[in-house]
Amino acid sequence: MTKILDLDNHPLVSVIIPTFNCEKQLPLCLESLKNQTYDNIELIIADGYSKDKTVEIGAKYGARIVQEKSPFTRRRNLGSTKANGEILYHMDSDMILPKELIENAVKKIVEGYDGIVIPQRFAGEGFFGKSKELEVLSSTNDDNLKICRFMRKKVFDSIGGYDEELEAGEDWDITQRIEENFRLKRINVYVIHGWGNYDLGKWIRKTYSYGKTVKKYQIKHEKYSKYQWSPLRFLLLDYSTLKKDPLHACGIIFIKCCEFTSGFIGLMLDAD
Repeated sequence: MTKILDLDNHPLVSVIIPTFNCEKQLPLCLESLKNQTYDNIELIIADGYSKDKTVEIGAKYGARIVQEKSPFTRRRNLGSTKANGEILYHMDSDMILPKELIENAVKKIVEGYDGIVIPQRFAGEGFFGKSKELEVLSSTNDDNLKICRFMRKKVFDSIGGYDEELEAGEDWDITQRIEENFRLKRINVYVIHGWGNYDLGKWIRKTYSYGKTVKKYQIKHEKYSKYQWSPLRFLLLDYSTLKKDPLHACGIIFIKCCEFTSGFIGLMLDAD
C-alpha cells in the first residue's frame, strides 16, 4: 500500500471504540480502519457487555476487548488506560474513515500540534437522511461546534480525560479543555459519522435524553452552551450550501424543530 508520508517517528495510534450491540455498523467501521495507509495502530474496544456479535466482530479484527457496564464516557476513559500508543483516537462504531485519515492526522501531531479536529459528514439515504447530510455539511465549518477526538495521550491524561459526569456535550467539553492550554489543528479529511436512513424517532428520544442531562454541561460551559444548544444555531448554517438543495433544507427545519422541542421538554422536566 502506498504511503502518503514517510515518518522517522512512527508513533503508535491507539484507537478506542466504546460499543454496545453494534454488530450492524461495526464491520464497516473496522474495515475502514484496517485499510488505513498508516499501519501502526492498535484497536481497543470498550464494550458494555453487548448481547449481539459486537465482541466477536471486534476480536476478528484483532481488537483488545475490555468490558464494563458503564456510560460511554467512562468506557472511553477505561479504554484509554489500556492504551499503549502515544496518540489516542476516540472513534464511534458508526464511523467510516477515508484510508488516508489517520496518516494525515499523525502528520500534524508530528509537526507539533496536540490535538486534531477531524470534520464530519453524514452519508444519508431517504428524505430525512439526505436532510441530515445537508445539515452536517452546512455546519462543518462552524468553529463553535468543532470536536477533537484525535490527540496526544499525554494531553488527554493531563486534562483528566473525558468528564464522566457528562452524558451530553462531552465531546465539546474535552475539546474546549484541550484548547485552553494546547494547540489544535483542523485537517481537511472528512470522517463519515453515521449513514443510511435518519431515524427521526430515535433522535427525538436521544435529544430528549440529552435535554434531561445537559444541565451539567451548561453550568460548566455557560458561554458555549448558549449557542451550541440554542435553536438560533440553525440561523448560522452555510446558506450557500443550503440554497443548492432547498427541498432538504426544509427537511432540516422540520428535523431541528423536532429535536429542539424534545430537548427542551427534557430540560424542563429535569428542572422540575
